[in-house]
This record gives sequence, structure tokens and C-alpha cells, in this order.
Amino acid sequence: MKFEELNYGDYSSDATGIDICVEWVGSEKGLGYKVSIWDGEEYDAALDIGEYELGSGITKITKALNEEEQFKGLEMIADTYLKALQTFEIKLDEAFKLCSNLTIKDIQNKLKEDSEKESQKELVCADCGDKAQLKTANGKNICKDCRGRLYWECVHCKELFDDDHTRLTPKEAYCINHIAVNTEGNYVTPKGEVYTEEQMQG
Repeated sequence: MKFEELNYGDYSSDATGIDICVEWVGSEKGLGYKVSIWDGEEYDAALDIGEYELGSGITKITKALNEEEQFKGLEMIADTYLKALQTFEIKLDEAFKLCSNLTIKDIQNKLKEDSEKESQKELVCADCGDKAQLKTANGKNICKDCRGRLYWECVHCKELFDDDHTRLTPKEAYCINHIAVNTEGNYVTPKGEVYTEEQMQG
């Protein structure tokens, strides 16, 4: 199967200052890859200096990858080569062999493993750090205590919002998405109720 060039990823190590680029390369035999590193002080794209090819090869992948698999594969290749460059756990020729034996199944197993680890993480409140049980409209994890002190539930969409995104009528709370302001500067609820600025509670 003939592959088109799919994508590339740049990875950086704060510990060592190593910048590494991994890219997929089309091949008749399977999906190939190329790994390069570059020196930030020396690198000049116009002069074509400062970038050094570290390794390249052809994986065992013979079918097209979806986008998630593409990026996870790039990440796995980068991690493998960085083990040789940073921690010296393996040698460069070992990194080449590992990456050249990469399969779709390896990538899918890694995605599954990462997903399981993520789901096992205990969610913590973005405001106080305690265990979170709720999520706000913009995706923040919060605890029930902070919900009572800092957030309002919009009576229209039933989502949780902070003070900046909430408008309080004398009777109810609405998020800013579900309460309008008319030409006179008054607030109009989805029920058609109209309140002046002075009547609003917040």
C-alpha cells in the first residue's frame, strides 16, 4: 500500500534542552518515519544548518492510521529516541529497532493504556483542590462546597456558571447566554420577563 506523508510532531525536553522532530514518511513497504534533532542556537532554516537526522526507518504499519493513532505513534517514536538521548536507558540502534518494529496494535494498546490511566485519576476541584463531583459549563471540575459558594445554575440550560457569567433576576439565575439586553438597557429573560439594571441582583 502506498502511503502519503501524514504528519509530524515536535517534542522538547526541558531537562536537557533537546528539541526533536518526528515525521511520518511515505513508503511502498509500509509507513516510514524520520527523527531529527536540532541545536536552537545554531539552527537556521534558510541556511539549512543546525538540524541533524538522528534516525529513520520503516515500521510494521501497513494500514492507514486515524488522526489519534498518527499523533500517538509520533509521540511513541519520540519517547523511544529520547530515552536514548536523555536517560541512556537504551542505545540509538535499539531505538531504531524498537521503532522499526512498531505496529498499529502497539499504538492502539498505548492509547488504551493512556485512557485507562486518565480515567483512574481522581478529579480535583479547580478552586480548592478537594475531590470534585461536578463540572461547570466551561469544563472545570469543582466540589459541591465551591459550587454552593461560587457558582450558579442557569434555570434555562441547567449548566453551572461563575459570577462573571451569571445574571441574577429578583427570582432566578441565568447564564449570560440566556438572558438578553434590549435597546433600553433592560434585561429580558427567555420567559419574556423584563428587569431594569436596578432590579437585577447581580
